[in-house]
Amino acid sequence: MFPHHNSTGFGPVNTSQSPYARLKTLEFENVSIKEGFWTKKTNVNRKVSLHFGFEMLEKAGNFNNLRIAAGLIKGNYRGYVFIDSDIYKWLEAVAWEMGREPDK
Repeated sequence: MFPHHNSTGFGPVNTSQSPYARLKTLEFENVSIKEGFWTKKTNVNRKVSLHFGFEMLEKAGNFNNLRIAAGLIKGNYRGYVFIDSDIYKWLEAVAWEMGREPDK
């Protein structure tokens, strides 16, 4: 088993210590995209998609399901039993974006 290095700047997959991996994981801080196709995509993600995702999760009741589970509000659970996974994926996208470029 290889050491887990997420706390040192590696992403969810770390091949930096693997003797079998041909490509080695770079630390998150050692990668930047300055211009071009992917810069445009990350900017749209940051400025539009993440905000839209929040609005849609709120509208669908996903956040209220968590508020109900936490006892913050009263109500009935809406949607499928696995609907909270949508919030976790959205939070993951937000975390990666904030890791790329912090923002209040």
